[in-house]
Amino acid sequence: MIAFQVSAKRLHRCRVKLRDEVLKRASLFPYFDDSGRVHSIMLVWPESPDIVLLPYRPELVHVPRFGRVTFDAERAGLRGVGAGEAAELTAGCWHEDPWWVLKAERFEGNAAVPVLKATNSAGQWRVTMADCVYQRDLSRIVGLQKPEGEVVPYVSGNLPSRCTAPSPTRRKSWRLVPFWQNHRSGLEVSR
Repeated sequence: MIAFQVSAKRLHRCRVKLRDEVLKRASLFPYFDDSGRVHSIMLVWPESPDIVLLPYRPELVHVPRFGRVTFDAERAGLRGVGAGEAAELTAGCWHEDPWWVLKAERFEGNAAVPVLKATNSAGQWRVTMADCVYQRDLSRIVGLQKPEGEVVPYVSGNLPSRCTAPSPTRRKSWRLVPFWQNHRSGLEVSR
């Protein structure tokens, strides 16, 4: 059973082979829902301030037992996400990042960071665990590794029931309402 699983530690600071380039010390973070199913995968690497987040598909990632992780994309096709797209791709999901990679200086000012940080399951687990364990194709989280090394099956409810990322902030703006629509005041706040 262990041969077909991959830990979150294996996905952190690893070599990721894209179709046209190899990224060194890259990190992959699967975003999973309460049932354990992965919906999207985040990719970051030290040379870039971009946070790449792609919807999960079975052929997107291949994690061999040893060596480089293969990511089915070209470097030129990878682009960073904004806050709105990040919220959409991670709605109701968690990711496990005990290293808090998004606190790195290179991500300062990135609007997606607060949205993505809010989905970090590190410190949120209702059980004592040392690592997350995923199926080798990263389609789902299958277990939790205890501090003593034992892997127990992942079960729904090990995390708070709902993880909602903050929505991107929208500024309030004033607009004049025609007098025939609002007799009390000519101003209204729109969001």
